Amino acid sequence: MVSARLSALTGLSFASLASRNEVNPLEWHQRFAALLESGLLRLCAWPGRELSLAVGRFPCGDSITRLVSFCYERFSEAHENDCLLNIDLSRVSPADSLDWVREFEQQLADAFAADVPVCFSVTDEHPDLEAVIRLRNSDLLATASVAVRYGECLDGSDRNTDRGEMLAEQSHADARLKLVPHRSLRPISGFHSRERGDCVMPAGLFEAGTDTAWLMLEVDAARLANARYPRRKLSECLRFADNLIDVIDWPRPVLQLDALLNRRVCLHVTGIGDLLTERGMHPRCADTFLWLKRWLSFVSRSLLRESRVLANDRGPFPQLGTSELIAELAPRYGVENAKQIVRNSCLRHRHVLALSPFALFPSKTSVVPADLWINLIPALQCADALTMYGPDSRQRLSQFSWHRLLQLTGALARAHQAVSKFA
Repeated sequence: MVSARLSALTGLSFASLASRNEVNPLEWHQRFAALLESGLLRLCAWPGRELSLAVGRFPCGDSITRLVSFCYERFSEAHENDCLLNIDLSRVSPADSLDWVREFEQQLADAFAADVPVCFSVTDEHPDLEAVIRLRNSDLLATASVAVRYGECLDGSDRNTDRGEMLAEQSHADARLKLVPHRSLRPISGFHSRERGDCVMPAGLFEAGTDTAWLMLEVDAARLANARYPRRKLSECLRFADNLIDVIDWPRPVLQLDALLNRRVCLHVTGIGDLLTERGMHPRCADTFLWLKRWLSFVSRSLLRESRVLANDRGPFPQLGTSELIAELAPRYGVENAKQIVRNSCLRHRHVLALSPFALFPSKTSVVPADLWINLIPALQCADALTMYGPDSRQRLSQFSWHRLLQLTGALARAHQAVSKFA
């Protein structure tokens, strides 16, 4: 559905859109077009066409039918705008969830074809977890998938063994059950506030807040590493994304506002396994891990530097509240010093770099066993958003290795909450 809409526009069309407001539009059009035509930069899907809805607790005296009708209206809106939709059921009580789901299924089946995609999500702590994840087997919603926002249930402790084993086993056997690490976003500077995710982005597959607008693009690691001036290419990629935020047609006013206030970008660095294979690097070798960690840190620093340059030129993202920050720092450092501190730390974007463990696996068959690439997951620690985006590699792994991948990814996501790049 989304890909059909995207195919109506070519990379050159998006390059033209992104260069429209530049001082030298022809020059920037050529630069952006070169990025897209070379395959270094790719559009994940139709920009801005991912919607999320978190169903809250039922208000006292409110009927299930009324709430289902409200959700149905949002689904219709998503369908009309060629959007992917995630509906989070984490706060729906077990006593109501089955009735809610049954009626919602029926309404969708009555109005749309059975192949309309919808993604449900739920936390791993939901008391009726098994009933919710069975939605992926719905007869009325043939393409439904379920994303479970997992935290410590897969950490191997005794109290979580049964639920963690169940999730690992069922998700390994069925790609429609998607496990997404909880607390996977981290602030990218000491001035950025922490955000609480309450749903899942249906295509990006990471935890995010309801009604938040994300512009998601892919950066090919192999093409970037082999580019003549990789830092300049990253600068152009982020400038392309920043320009596109202002000119694309977001499907809902609340998303348009969030896009302008927070300027959220997810540059998914993909093809990391292909890059390492191309260079003859083995995932078991310590030098491979150290090189990858340094290279990803270079990517992260380059994007932060460019975001800071854009902030100095165009202003930081408005939700940062620079005036309030200066006012808080002025009593201690003085007004001029406070302005300088904020100016040196301001960024144009709330988030920039997105990394997924799936990017570590080579796209082609390799003589290296697939489970060895899992050893490189800790190198993804510089990500602003830790995702499960990209070609799904679970079937290349044994159930034990799949469980280990989930454990390491979840541990890395939890570590995000304790570390800030500018702490």
